[in-house]
Amino acid sequence: MKNSLNDILGQKRAVRLLKSVLDSGRVPPAFIFYGQDGVGKMTSAKRFAFSLSCQTKTGCGICEACKANEFGEGFRVIDISDYFENSVEKNKVSAFRKELNTHSHAHDLNYFVVSIDNSDLMNESMQASLLKSIEEPANGVCYILITKSIDALNATLRSRSVLVRFSPLNIDSLIILSEKILTRTLTYNEKELIKLAEGSISRALEILSMENSPLAWIDELLKSSSKRSHKWDRLSLQKKMEESMPAIISSRKKWKESLINFDRALSEKAYIPLALEVLKRRISSIR
Repeated sequence: MKNSLNDILGQKRAVRLLKSVLDSGRVPPAFIFYGQDGVGKMTSAKRFAFSLSCQTKTGCGICEACKANEFGEGFRVIDISDYFENSVEKNKVSAFRKELNTHSHAHDLNYFVVSIDNSDLMNESMQASLLKSIEEPANGVCYILITKSIDALNATLRSRSVLVRFSPLNIDSLIILSEKILTRTLTYNEKELIKLAEGSISRALEILSMENSPLAWIDELLKSSSKRSHKWDRLSLQKKMEESMPAIISSRKKWKESLINFDRALSEKAYIPLALEVLKRRISSIR
């Protein structure tokens, strides 16, 4: 069953919560799926939408409701980032309200799920409009807010929604998903390198596509090191270098001397930004 929640990897708690809603038959008007990018929030939203209208509540892919969902009859994605392209403030809110009103009517299926991606980008007026739709829901309409920053949503909106946390994916899940998407088996070195993805399949795929962009490795190390803080964490970055160095050197032998020198600089407590700039200059000269 290609649209089953059972096939969601690495999110047992989230899946268990969603399946309990399906089993209860009582569907709240709104959910908030929150967690970092690349952990399956949107995929889970779509599969939950399929399961809601499915005759067996499993997203079987066989019943009439599932077939209708294949054509978008019960699922719609609204990406908030689309409203911020060449649009003034007033127009953004007006367009968003119009989009919400479009779905506030009867649909052919039992449930119609509106998934709002990048919902943390909504301004106060947009959140107020959505809150009204949630508090006065149309029959069978369910809203799923997708966000990596739940704190950007106001307290009232959070209190009216079921909160579903999506955790970073473990390395086994990243390997399985990467191999499925790329339709090939990852090498040992690639499996080691995607540890830098920190639980995100989208970042794992970025790392695996860096074949012709050596400086991107350094940026990736920086990105993962500074994710939770603007301060430089020398020990954290050194640990990541130590873990990934053997695989990087094996895959990119031309970088060996520069990377070893950089590792030595880290061990000697060098100033991280300066050490990175030195490393970038050295690697950029290697072709």
